[in-house]
Amino acid sequence: MIINYYLALLFCLLISHLYISFYVSVDKRIKQFLSAIIFVQGFSIIFTHNKVAVAIGILLIVVSLISYSKNIGKDHKNHNRKTLSSYLINKIAKDDIRYYLFPIVGFLLISLDIIYSRLILKNNLGWNDTLVILLGLNLVLYGAFPSKFSFESDFLIFFLFFSNLLLVFPSIVFDILLQNTSSENFWQDNFVPKFLVIPLSKMLALTGVDNYYINSEITLRDIEDQYYKIHIAYMCSGIQSVGIFIAAFISYILSIYNKIDIYFLKVLILGIIFSYVANLLRMYIVIMSGYLWGSEVLHYVHENLGWIIFTFWIGLFWFILNRYENIESLDG
Repeated sequence: MIINYYLALLFCLLISHLYISFYVSVDKRIKQFLSAIIFVQGFSIIFTHNKVAVAIGILLIVVSLISYSKNIGKDHKNHNRKTLSSYLINKIAKDDIRYYLFPIVGFLLISLDIIYSRLILKNNLGWNDTLVILLGLNLVLYGAFPSKFSFESDFLIFFLFFSNLLLVFPSIVFDILLQNTSSENFWQDNFVPKFLVIPLSKMLALTGVDNYYINSEITLRDIEDQYYKIHIAYMCSGIQSVGIFIAAFISYILSIYNKIDIYFLKVLILGIIFSYVANLLRMYIVIMSGYLWGSEVLHYVHENLGWIIFTFWIGLFWFILNRYENIESLDG
């Protein structure tokens, strides 16, 4: 029953978004902003370790791209925009070279990832492999982007690059250095207890929930005076959400501006802090839902609430960023 309500709500949101994009007369920047929120929402469903169907994330991304394409401004800049992203890309390779070089690099990335995962490690393709393959595909298709999509092209290539740099590369390094354990086990043993379990236990105690913790487990007594354990896993750590946020923020700045000042460094730090707080709030709500209404509600909230909070936070942050930005935009 809960799933049916959820799917009905999602369907209504998508229909409302498409209606606004195609038929409501508002500033195109508002429509583009809404499309960007839907895109990040879909991306977070696919890549931030939750049990929402991947097909729903893909649907959101497709809808966001259709609506965004409809609302591209006529004065959208071309490849000659003097942004940090275009400067960096030109430094890597000139126009006549990168349209041959990028596809070659992309094919190599995809091939090496599949060989390493399937033939050497003998594993199925996972979350990290998907990020690598997406970066490779983006490089392969780099020359296919029309000039009016230069901002989107630059943003996407840097977004996927920084996502891999922040989330995939450290995992590979940890797996090499920590030969007797995986990177997930390292984070599970060293990060989760200190930065998630202990703060959560204190938040629960402050709101009158009797509990205690051992390593990555919280034991609490519910309103029916029954004790049960909740295991806080690495997947609940929020590392993926923070990594995606940082990658999106840096890529946005590189694709829009030609200089950066201390203001954006402060905003980035605040964004990381609030992403951490938002993840704590998500986990607190999940536990309290089980405390008040039982395990069925807990499991549903756990599976579906994460990407909603993440999307809400990203939307709020981007609104604040665009409202109070203090460096000159080249699109202004």
